[in-house]
Amino acid sequence: TMLRLMEGKGLVEHVEEGRSFIYTARFSRDDTAKRFLERVFDGMASQLVLSLLRSEQVSSEELARMQVLIREAQKQKRNGEGDKA
Repeated sequence: TMLRLMEGKGLVEHVEEGRSFIYTARFSRDDTAKRFLERVFDGMASQLVLSLLRSEQVSSEELARMQVLIREAQKQKRNGEGDKA
């Protein structure tokens, strides 16, 4: 029932194999994250990060990893590699 509801909302699709339905997601993890950012935070990644930080659910290790990812993204932007969308 849940998968049929999700299919009705366009989130999954199915193919029939014999008497079975095989369901697959219609959106990738990145697509879903982008849609979430647009809908909930008006496309402002800084607001998403601020919300995470305020929730105090981000460990020191996660913060360090996020800093590394931000530095990598900045390097890509400077090199013109980050403008692919």
